[in-house]
Amino acid sequence: MFQMVMDAIMNELNQGTCLRGIANHWLFRCTVPGPGTRAAGELLVRRDRENGVADTELIHYPADDRTEWLDGKKTPLEWRPRSAEPRIVQPLSEVSLLCCYADEPLCLVSNSAGTCGCEARLAPRDGDSSQ
Repeated sequence: MFQMVMDAIMNELNQGTCLRGIANHWLFRCTVPGPGTRAAGELLVRRDRENGVADTELIHYPADDRTEWLDGKKTPLEWRPRSAEPRIVQPLSEVSLLCCYADEPLCLVSNSAGTCGCEARLAPRDGDSSQ
């Protein structure tokens, strides 16, 4: 039943353009609310307009941790990550680096799903609480 729809999509899909678009989008490191998210949104609006969607718009919202949005949850506070390296620190036999933001920005995503019961304290690097 859906094969005709899938065939129509596949006939129109330009995989190279699609992959380039995804790569360009992630260049903004837009995994948390902040300047990267806005820049990625502006790129998408430009691309839509170039492709004939004239009434595309970017809807701005206050990232102030006070404004309620949709289901009554508060909008996340805007921030700009500079570095992150979550590590397992205990037990000592398991000490290891989990991931590094500089190597893979997708390892730090705002509002990520839980860790299935794993709890950990996050400690700012070098005592800098702004990281």
